[in-house]
Amino acid sequence: SPEHIDPRSVLQIHHLIMAIGSIVKGFPEAPKGSHPIILWVGILKQVTEIVLAVLKILNRYEIIRDAARYTFARLVSVLGTEILPYLPLLINELLTECGISELVDFLPFVGLLAHKFKLIIPLIDKVFQFLNQTPSGTDEALLLIDLRKAYLNFILGLLNNEMDAVFVSESNQPRLESILRSVIHYASDTSDIPSMKIAFSILSKTLTLWGDQYLTIGALYEHILRICFEVPFKPSFNVSDGQSLTVLNEISKILKIMLSQRGDDFLEYLRNVWTIWLLQPDLLDDFLRSLQQLELKAFQKYFQ
Repeated sequence: SPEHIDPRSVLQIHHLIMAIGSIVKGFPEAPKGSHPIILWVGILKQVTEIVLAVLKILNRYEIIRDAARYTFARLVSVLGTEILPYLPLLINELLTECGISELVDFLPFVGLLAHKFKLIIPLIDKVFQFLNQTPSGTDEALLLIDLRKAYLNFILGLLNNEMDAVFVSESNQPRLESILRSVIHYASDTSDIPSMKIAFSILSKTLTLWGDQYLTIGALYEHILRICFEVPFKPSFNVSDGQSLTVLNEISKILKIMLSQRGDDFLEYLRNVWTIWLLQPDLLDDFLRSLQQLELKAFQKYFQ
C-alpha cells in the first residue's frame, strides 16, 4: 500500500526512475513526426508503461513526480509519436497532486509536449484552478504571482517560437477565448507590472500573428483596445516608473499594429469610442495625427 511504503523505498524508486531517464538520454531522437522503426522502441515502450504504473501508485510523492517528468522528457524525444497514447495519463497523474510551485516547474515540460503534440489544455485547466483561488497567506500569494508569470511566459514562449498553431488546433481552439481573456485580465492588473508587461506583449504578438482572425470572438478585439486606454489612466499606474514605461511601449505597438491592419475603420472606431471612454475630446485630433504620422519609436515617446 502506498500509504505504508517505507520512505527509503520511495527514494530508491526515485533513483531508479532517474537512472532510466539518464540512460534514455543516450539514445538518438526520433525522426520528427514519424514512428521510429528501431529495435529498442519496444523495450522503451515497456519502460514507459512501468514508469506510468509506478507514478499512478506513488504520485502523491513529489520526488516520484519529479523523476517521472525527468524521464518522460527524454522518452518523448526518443519515442516521438509512439509515446502519444501515454501522454494524457502522464499529464493527469502529474497534475493531480502537484502544488503551485511544482506547476511553475512543470510549465517548461508541457511546453515540450505542446511543441511536439499540441497538448496544453490539461495544463491550462490546472493553472486556472490555482490562479482562481484566494491565497491562504502571504507565501501562497507570492507563489501565485510566480505561477501567473510562468503561465504568461509559457504562452509568450510558444508564440515567439512560432508555435501559435498550438492554440488554434482543433482540440485547443475552444479554449482560446478563455486563454485570451485571462491575458487581457492580467494586462489590466496594475498590482503586478512585470506580468502586465508580459500580457501586453502576448496581445501584441497575437495581433501580429493572427490579425483579428481569432479576436472577434466575444469582442476580444474591443476589450484589448479598451484596456490600451484604461491602463495608463488608472490612478495605481505610475507612469514615471521604468517598468510602467515598458508597458506603455507595448500599448503603443498594439495601437500601431491595429492601425496598420484596419486603417480608416480603426480611426473611425476610435473617434466613436473616445468620448465613451471619457477621454478629453480636444486630445483626439492630435492623438490620431500622431498615431498616423509618427514612426513607432517616436509614437512610443509621444504616448508616454
